[in-house]
Amino acid sequence: MPAMASANTIIAQLGGPDAVARITGAKLNAIRQWDRIGIPYRFWGAVVDAAAASEVDGITFDVLRESKAEYLAQRAGVAA
Repeated sequence: MPAMASANTIIAQLGGPDAVARITGAKLNAIRQWDRIGIPYRFWGAVVDAAAASEVDGITFDVLRESKAEYLAQRAGVAA
């Protein structure tokens, strides 16, 4: 996965919104908003652990950090 992955890409690689809801304990309707708001920090550990357990390459804290930075930059109207 490229370093700049969207939340939707990460969710898809983990098996889709239903799987991510089971992994994180987040509500499904919240997960569906993550592409607009970025993956909340409190779920990063569960996402990275699930990726490692499922042998999904490229989902790391660095990737999540870069994805969140891109979202925050877009929200602020500046380039990341």
